[in-house]
Amino acid sequence: MSQPSAEPSKFSIFLAYVAGLAYWIAYFVKDKPTFTGNDWLKEQVFSNLVRDSLNSWQLPWRMSVDFYHAGVFELIANPEISLTPDFLLLAWLPNNTYFLVHWLLFFTAGFVGSVLLARKYALSSLPFLFFVVLFNFNGFISSHISEGHIQWAGYLLFPLFFYWLSDIAAEKVEARTDAALKIALLLGVMFMNGSFHMAIWCLMLMALTLIYRKDLWRPVGLVVLIAGLIGVARLVPAAVYFPPKT
Repeated sequence: MSQPSAEPSKFSIFLAYVAGLAYWIAYFVKDKPTFTGNDWLKEQVFSNLVRDSLNSWQLPWRMSVDFYHAGVFELIANPEISLTPDFLLLAWLPNNTYFLVHWLLFFTAGFVGSVLLARKYALSSLPFLFFVVLFNFNGFISSHISEGHIQWAGYLLFPLFFYWLSDIAAEKVEARTDAALKIALLLGVMFMNGSFHMAIWCLMLMALTLIYRKDLWRPVGLVVLIAGLIGVARLVPAAVYFPPKT
């Protein structure tokens, strides 16, 4: 590609980011929600248990019957419980505040990826703003978070994934390896956040690129290896515990 001749202005970037923060803050605090409807109820329970674990210095192996339902529930086998480093904030923050902070952290990371993509592919301010609005605030992701699917914060990391995926196609082997390591760690964050659906989609997409770019098997293999090793920490316990459907 030729050298980019345009990029979004600093004002449009600032405007988009501030507007995005305002949107999600308003979305989370509108009408003083209790966050107990739909799947928010289980997220409240999970967060309470993680907080108890932090305060008692005990691994949250099992969930009490009083919290969930009859029978024993192996909490640590649930791959959808977020264990990204910011879960440590639960020791000080109430659940609803933690949910908002968690979402804004992922939004910020994804927004950085959007800016990097815009600069790399010479998007001017107007198409950049259009992309930010369409990607971050569409009904698909808004409906997921309204239902309490906090794991879908991993969706917001897609711009970073695509930015580094484009680097893998670079001619220099060093650039490919560096981008592969970044993608592997990014997918690791998705796995640790419980966004394993999105992480697996990214891995599938990378595998499909080998159909027309067989020379990329080394960086793609590196991503699969490292991200897979991180992912087994979440997926193997689930595969061992949860019984197969009959």
